Amino acid sequence: MDKDEDRTFYRPELGFDMDEDIKSFDTSSEQVARGPRPAPYRLGHRDEEEVAYSEEEDDSFFRAEEVVAGAKLCKREEDPSQCEPYGPRDEPMDEIQSFDQQYNMPGTFETRQGPGSVETRRRGGGKEKKPNHRNDRRMTPLPRKDDQFQRLLQEKRNLIAALSHTQTEASALHRKTEDLQRELHGAGNALAREQAHREEDRHLLETRAEELRNAQTFLTKADTFSHADIKTMVDSLNSEIMQLAAFMTDSLHFSDTPLDLSDQDTCNAIDRAKCSLGDRMVSLLQVRNDPDLRELVLQVSLQAAIARTCESIIQRWHQEIKTHKMFVRLYDDVKKKNTPAVAGRWRAMTRAETKYTSEGDIQQLGCNLILTNSWAVLRLAGLMTVDAKSLLERDFGARILEISKLTKRVDQAIGEGITSEDLAVFAIEHDTRFNPTSMVDANHNLMSEMITDEETAVACTSDLGLRATRRVPASSDSQVTKIESRVLMKANVILWSTLVS
Repeated sequence: MDKDEDRTFYRPELGFDMDEDIKSFDTSSEQVARGPRPAPYRLGHRDEEEVAYSEEEDDSFFRAEEVVAGAKLCKREEDPSQCEPYGPRDEPMDEIQSFDQQYNMPGTFETRQGPGSVETRRRGGGKEKKPNHRNDRRMTPLPRKDDQFQRLLQEKRNLIAALSHTQTEASALHRKTEDLQRELHGAGNALAREQAHREEDRHLLETRAEELRNAQTFLTKADTFSHADIKTMVDSLNSEIMQLAAFMTDSLHFSDTPLDLSDQDTCNAIDRAKCSLGDRMVSLLQVRNDPDLRELVLQVSLQAAIARTCESIIQRWHQEIKTHKMFVRLYDDVKKKNTPAVAGRWRAMTRAETKYTSEGDIQQLGCNLILTNSWAVLRLAGLMTVDAKSLLERDFGARILEISKLTKRVDQAIGEGITSEDLAVFAIEHDTRFNPTSMVDANHNLMSEMITDEETAVACTSDLGLRATRRVPASSDSQVTKIESRVLMKANVILWSTLVS
């Protein structure tokens, strides 16, 4: 059939003649079907038996229906969806590229007419150019979107990549954690060292603060008590002493029998009374023929004995006489080498530690001394009771204890509470000339200050006085010091003139 006469199988848009292609395919298929079977690889020509055998098998290699079916595969319709899928896949292909897009089915014949020899030479500069199938998209297999294996493989690759990325991040975080742990350990050690330093600084600060407090104890000039407070305490003590003496004089029964000087208790009483009263007052205590004089002498003697006892307790630095004398010498040296404030603080701290270590001991010491000295006076006055000390302790023990407490209170006030100067209670010695600057007549005789003869001598002290002493420079430009004394409270005394009259 001529192409010009019948264009049924000629497709200009496809560029090939379907009729001629079918004929050529039939010829090729028939040749293939009837072609010889491949012979075993050997050198030389085949023998006649092998040729006969191959001719015999030519008819059964491809059947007629198979050849027809193969021919039908080459017939391309306008609708590409009618083509059966190629290859071992069972499911139909979703999309098949059209010939307009310059794709061919894999395995089919190339029917698109390429450029002619003239056109090829024109493109290649007059030379023949071989086709390059490297970039030919027609040789690329169609993609398979529903391939589960490819999808799982891609998921596996993605998971491996994510796992690798996660492992890398985990390793980086692990290294960072180790670095932070090392930094934390170093910071903990530094903190421990700083805490140790702070603890040492705190202990040092406490030590320095304690030293400063101790230094302030020595350097402070403030007094705990005023002079008025001290005088009030001394007045209370004097009043309690007078009441006890009057109570003993009125309550006790005295014998008119003269003293037996051979008695040991009487001798001990005389020796003790002479220390505080003197020989003249001891002689008056033995008078029996004048009841009024006997009563007056007994009361003032008791007041004087108890007052001198309280003065002795307050002036003591220690219960032991030997230790007391040692502290007196030390204090004199301290006063010479230091300021009054420093010497006063040294005195206050020393007396607090050496004298009042046991409150019961010092009070018991005061009670025993007051009781013993009172018994000595009463013995000379005619108290002949066998167990006189037990009687006095039973009847007057509470009042004696009160006097002992008041004595301790005055002692602590002037010994520890006053540091700017030295305060002391004083009693006038017997047979001392009357001095109106430090004494006052207990009978309030206004003319006693004008009397200057020997009869104005002091018989005894009835009430304690108060005196203040301190060291002051002898002159404005001199480092030599002198002791300055002033009386804050005068002592009440009994004059001999009063007793004689």
